[in-house]
Amino acid sequence: LQGQFQPSKTLLANVASSIAGHEPWKLLDSQLLVYNQILKDIEVAKQHDRRRVIIVTGGPGTGKSVIAVQVVGEAAQQGYNVVHATGSKAFTTNLRGVVGDEADAVFRYTHNFRDAAPVSVDLAVVDEAHRLRLKTQFGPSVYSNRPQAEEIIDASRVSVFLLDQAQSVRLNEVGSAWGIADYAKSKGIPVVMHDLDV
Repeated sequence: LQGQFQPSKTLLANVASSIAGHEPWKLLDSQLLVYNQILKDIEVAKQHDRRRVIIVTGGPGTGKSVIAVQVVGEAAQQGYNVVHATGSKAFTTNLRGVVGDEADAVFRYTHNFRDAAPVSVDLAVVDEAHRLRLKTQFGPSVYSNRPQAEEIIDASRVSVFLLDQAQSVRLNEVGSAWGIADYAKSKGIPVVMHDLDV
């Protein structure tokens, strides 16, 4: 009963190879720099068995989604229990289509962490984190008790949030770099910031 669900090694290998071979997900110079810094931060957290929150900010077209997918691919290649989360149904469906039918275990929605056990995921990569919600509605009167960012941080050893500080779509979307960082710091989790706009 206390066992934790993890994607199989075969699935992780399939995720890594699918991403590596997909031409639209190639990194450019500035993106590669941030990508390498993120991988280094993840490795340091693993070596010292510490938790970490990484926040990547950038405007439209700066390559946040490309970095997110590439980090997931490399982490899968290295055998991490990794998940990619976003609130976008279209993007998640597209990623699952590229990787294959069993990719649901890796490519999830941001509302899928409500019941996750603490630190049950090695790495959570959250794309479009500016769209994180204060509460998730699961039915007419069924809501989660906490903001999605908190649920994701609590469920993962390392969390990577990629967001556009100037972009919001709906009133109940509350993802912000300062809000994510404040919660992490309240838990004593170090926060690393990267800005793609500089």
